[in-house]
Amino acid sequence: MPVAGDAVQPVNGLDALLCALEAGQHVHGLTDPSAGPGDAARGSDQRSARIANRFVDVPATQQLRIQRLPDDPVAVRRAVSEALADLPVSPVMPRAVCGWLVASVRPEAIAGYLGRQLAQRTSDGRHALLRFHDPRILARLVDILTPRQLSILLGPVDGWYFPDHTGRVIRISPHEPLRSLGRLTLSESQWGAIRRIARLNRCIEFLEQDAERQKLENEPAVIDRLIEQAAGFGLSGGREIIEFVAHGVRVHPEFHRHPRMRSLLNECGGKRSYSVLVKRLGAADWQAIREDMEVEAT
Repeated sequence: MPVAGDAVQPVNGLDALLCALEAGQHVHGLTDPSAGPGDAARGSDQRSARIANRFVDVPATQQLRIQRLPDDPVAVRRAVSEALADLPVSPVMPRAVCGWLVASVRPEAIAGYLGRQLAQRTSDGRHALLRFHDPRILARLVDILTPRQLSILLGPVDGWYFPDHTGRVIRISPHEPLRSLGRLTLSESQWGAIRRIARLNRCIEFLEQDAERQKLENEPAVIDRLIEQAAGFGLSGGREIIEFVAHGVRVHPEFHRHPRMRSLLNECGGKRSYSVLVKRLGAADWQAIREDMEVEAT
């Protein structure tokens, strides 16, 4: 199934937003007051609109707020720079600054559409809140949704710019090639991937403690598959799943298919601790597993 990842790219967020202003579009800051201090539209005296949460009752002061920034490059540059300076550096910490939306319609129209997308139904008919505005969630949705689904989700927004935890601004161009509007429908496998996002971010936080490691291509997707594999082997504790994922990232993404590992993982099904079992393996064992899996992949 094609995913929307091609619509996403790291950019110089300031330059891209200023280009949007020059093209006659408007930039809006999106802020989540419930996530803590921070303001994506700091210094703006333009009118704002609240995004009503149809899923849960949220006080007006804690509702998502979208506010148009002045059509002034200096003001936009200042607002974005100040917001980025206040961001937490952890991939698991909430962020009040959700991003900057480029759109030609009024803030009220954007707020109404996005508010309807917050309240979803799962494939089995249950009500669910989709926090797509949260940069921690949106960063993964671009790999989970199809291009058409991403277009439906973001609707009137022509360009969505959000900060990741490293301070980069990521641009989403959601309507390539065509804009789609309406209600979003997700499959059960997509809902499963969404439910794993919080655990995936905790794995990323753990892995980033090793500043010298070599990152894998499309690493978040690799981590997500490893989390699924860990559950399939009966691992349920958060720490054990993180350890399993770390072995997959550092040794080989398919390390669990190695005969030595399969023997150990079979014991996990009998409620043995993964952390205890892998202590049987030394550095030479891990190196052999890596080399064997690399040979198998060629």
